Amino acid sequence: MYYEEMIRGRWERIPIDGEMLCGKARHVIYFPSRTQWETLPEWTRGRQSEIVARIKQAFAPPGYEYQEPQQADEDNLDKTKDRSPAHAKNEG
Repeated sequence: MYYEEMIRGRWERIPIDGEMLCGKARHVIYFPSRTQWETLPEWTRGRQSEIVARIKQAFAPPGYEYQEPQQADEDNLDKTKDRSPAHAKNEG
């Protein structure tokens, strides 16, 4: 998935990791950590809270759940680790 915004008359986008789930929430969104956020384009700098809030507004519970940045630092940096059987990888 991605977040996009009109910046100086041009659509710009950043990737946002996520997965499809089996259960009450159909999707989980993994927000970038502060360290990962620093590698994103300059137009996103200093706007992490604003952009995350917009994504949460567009993709709200109960259909979506989130893994917050502090959890992403600890739990989600290695995307190849085994997932629980309740998770289905979203390749699209």
